[in-house]
Amino acid sequence: MRTNVSRGCQRSIAHNMSSPDSGAGGRTSREEGKVSRHLGLFHSHVYTYRTPWEKVAQALWQRYPNPYSNHVLSEDTLSRQSRGRRLLSRRLLRKTNSAPKWLERFVGGKGASACIVEESEVDMATKTFTTYTRNVNFNKLMTVEEKAIYTVSPENKEWLETRLILHMYIYGCEKSTFCSENSE
Repeated sequence: MRTNVSRGCQRSIAHNMSSPDSGAGGRTSREEGKVSRHLGLFHSHVYTYRTPWEKVAQALWQRYPNPYSNHVLSEDTLSRQSRGRRLLSRRLLRKTNSAPKWLERFVGGKGASACIVEESEVDMATKTFTTYTRNVNFNKLMTVEEKAIYTVSPENKEWLETRLILHMYIYGCEKSTFCSENSE
């Protein structure tokens, strides 16, 4: 396990894990009693893979660190507990990825990293592996939430079905402004 989460991530997670406006509830930004405008993007898709659920569940626990994920700078397990046939886990990841040019000026350039909380639940009784991830820094600029549900495919018990749901909110901008300035 790689560790060494930056102090900025530690401050962000401490604030956002206790803040009532963080995570799923943090869809609007309020300053001086006014609600700011934001652009909301949504994506949902279902994928079917001809791979058994058990193999994917094992791989999900081992995906970080690995030599092919250089964008993941650190991983820390914050908590892990079992409840009956369910395993609950919370991890903090620090990642970097190339950002669009328009975003670089807001996040500090190309070397900026994002702190992400990943909460997961594995239910062995139903063979369901659910992950929920969200950013804990850059919240005044954007919120990105992803939920992935990995289950046995109803088509074939030896296959896997993945349902991906992604919400992204960009604060302080409207869709028409966003599209016209960033259509390059």
